[in-house]
Amino acid sequence: MSETTSKNEEQDLNKTEPLCLVDVFGSCVSRSIFHNGNPEARGCADPRIKINRYFFRHSILSCMVPPPNTKDLNASVANALSNDVIRTQEGFFKALKEELLKTVMPMIRESNGDYFVFDLFDMFTLHMLYDNSILTNIDCVMFSMDAYRQKPEDFSTFFPFDLPIGLWYGYVKLFMD
Repeated sequence: MSETTSKNEEQDLNKTEPLCLVDVFGSCVSRSIFHNGNPEARGCADPRIKINRYFFRHSILSCMVPPPNTKDLNASVANALSNDVIRTQEGFFKALKEELLKTVMPMIRESNGDYFVFDLFDMFTLHMLYDNSILTNIDCVMFSMDAYRQKPEDFSTFFPFDLPIGLWYGYVKLFMD
């Protein structure tokens, strides 16, 4: 009897309005905390908590700067997104497009989420300087962009924490404000 009651209660919870909406900015580790240890899960451990938006493979640093000044940014984005590895993985396609067009901060500002969970995982990844902008090198896929393959000398790479804190801390503070 209690097993049936438990299943009915769970079904009732699934029908209720969300208790809260959570935006996640960071790695899959931060997203997975809502999946009760089940990385294959699409919903949260508590069905009343909904992941509203998930921003991954972006660093705070790269989100706070303008997009590259490339004259034909749309063509650069299209070329980068034509890579077979990227195209076949919908999440990478979305993340790369957001990274190149710098659309994450506007989406965060416009979000209707109740909570914002973030981690600094992607601040530890390789970044690229390109055309007066900073790109998080999403699993090194930036190396497959046509712009990089044609003129690698236009790019330079760095790890944010290898730089003096004064060069990047202001962006983090601005992000938190």
